[in-house]
Amino acid sequence: MRCPNWIVKSLLTAIIIFTMFPAPVFATPATQGEDPKAEADTLFAQGTELLNSFQYRTALEKFEEALPLYRKAHDRRGEGRCLGYIGFVKYYLGDYAGALEAYEAALPIAQSIGDRSGEATILYTIGEIHRSLGQYPQALGYLQQALAIVQDRGDRSGERATFNNLGAVYADLGQYEQALDYLQQALAAAEGIGYQAGTVTILNNIGVVYTENAQYKQALLYFQRALTISEQIGQLEQEGIMWNNIGTVFYFWGQYDQALDYYEQALAIFQEIGEPANEMIALGSIGSVYEQQGDNTRAISDYRQAIEVMESLRGEIKVEELKVSFAAGQVPVYEP
Repeated sequence: MRCPNWIVKSLLTAIIIFTMFPAPVFATPATQGEDPKAEADTLFAQGTELLNSFQYRTALEKFEEALPLYRKAHDRRGEGRCLGYIGFVKYYLGDYAGALEAYEAALPIAQSIGDRSGEATILYTIGEIHRSLGQYPQALGYLQQALAIVQDRGDRSGERATFNNLGAVYADLGQYEQALDYLQQALAAAEGIGYQAGTVTILNNIGVVYTENAQYKQALLYFQRALTISEQIGQLEQEGIMWNNIGTVFYFWGQYDQALDYYEQALAIFQEIGEPANEMIALGSIGSVYEQQGDNTRAISDYRQAIEVMESLRGEIKVEELKVSFAAGQVPVYEP
């Protein structure tokens, strides 16, 4: 039986990036001053407004206009803050090289002005970018540097995020024992500060690691714990993710009717709240079930719906490849 590993892996990646990705560094607003600083501040404020309304490319233009003005004004904090936002937007848009360039330029600024919190955030984010690129030794190096700083500062929230992402790197490497060790430390930190949404994410990630290691009973226990909390705190997106991942456990067990029931509950939630990326995953999951049941017509229909959602999200990025893969039943399509 072909197992849809892309479902589990892509979901792990999505959760970690979306819920753990730090806010751009140097986020404290700069005070208004004389030109060119005043002009830079105005452009930066416009960029943040555009970013809040999800106009990422236009926001990026504003930040890039503000950057040389901050440099002209010798405003190091403003420059670093602007670089942080540029890196954040470029990462979101998939320009990893550009994001790395921005964050690597921001790092010495944070160090020079003694901003240890900003330094840790930048190191953490550079590590995440390297992880997205599959450059795991570099990712581990940066994340370990970030961990040392947040531990030195007694920053339990920073520890939670960094332990979580170290676990994700080791999961990507297939080193499940190390992954679980870091994720359990992340879980302790999240529970210690009473951060329930973070607790749900980490419980889920532990479940994903157990799923990847074919320890399905343990995976189910963690997914169910995460589902209970997500329902209690009213986090619909997380609830949908848990339904999807529980469905994946039943898929691996060959209990397709139960898997389909969970996947359809997940799909309904994602459609209700307008989460197209997760909707795409749920549609692919449903298609996998129908394929295993021999209903290729329905499977292809669900795969095509997933592709349509992908097209709406990513334009023409690898769409033709995806169409061929889905239509042929080559489901392991996984964007790391």
